[in-house]
Amino acid sequence: MKELPNQTMAINEKSGVVVVTRTNKADRSAPQLTIYLDRRSGEVNSFDLEVEVPNKEDKFSLEVQKEKAQTFLKELFGQLATELQFDESESKRVNEVVFRRVINGVPYLNQNVFVDVNSQGQIVSLNKDENSSYLVDVSKFPEPTKAISLEQAEKALTSMMKLVYRLGPAGNDPVLTYQPMWSGYMDAQTGISLETRSAQFQPLSGQLSLAIPLTPGNQKLMAKNKDEAVALLKSIVGFDSTGAAFSEQSFSDRMREGMKEFRWQKGELPVLAYIAERNEQAGDSIDAFTGQIIQHKE
Repeated sequence: MKELPNQTMAINEKSGVVVVTRTNKADRSAPQLTIYLDRRSGEVNSFDLEVEVPNKEDKFSLEVQKEKAQTFLKELFGQLATELQFDESESKRVNEVVFRRVINGVPYLNQNVFVDVNSQGQIVSLNKDENSSYLVDVSKFPEPTKAISLEQAEKALTSMMKLVYRLGPAGNDPVLTYQPMWSGYMDAQTGISLETRSAQFQPLSGQLSLAIPLTPGNQKLMAKNKDEAVALLKSIVGFDSTGAAFSEQSFSDRMREGMKEFRWQKGELPVLAYIAERNEQAGDSIDAFTGQIIQHKE
């Protein structure tokens, strides 16, 4: 830092990111160091060091890059660096040194750190996954010993499979397949599919959802209005609409004509009830993952 005495600082009020730029000359010529900090915590989000390096020089071997990156991270993070595990396969794929966060011996997803080491052995950039943070309370992480057994997980997974037909690779002949009707992540303590943000944007696809029959014993469940839909939701999934923001809309497009949507927003995920006033698509199902009720009224 002493070699780069000229410093400027800017704050992005919207994102809360502080941008610190340091140069060795007033004209901002190379080398130049740019550091991005979290305004509230002071945490280093990323940095980039621009230096002049001969184009034809190759980088060090991955092993040497890893050692230099580990030394740098230990100086930057101290004890926290022990939670960063070298990911060889990902490092080879992205041509940088990649470390994944590991807590209690278990990988912490989407908490990767990326370090770039140039041909001179200099650390020229540090980046991490979006929305990740080094500042977490490790005591809040459940112990791995609380996880159900793999046998129990496999049994739970079988209940999340649905038998469906789909067109084969050629697009002609139908193929009988099992479709996983879940988010892709299972609560290791309960065996229940976990909600994920990506599934919020696929409300009717069934691709990332757990399907549970809505008509046990072949009993047709009817909902003609908002109040009946609320009663149905409460009896089936225990949903309490108290305090939830409510809205409704009708559709006129060809795919959804004659359908009405009831929506309750409570927390991050919405709870939806779809009622079809005609019997063109008879059938009942509940999507327990997104909280959607799909009710086709006869």
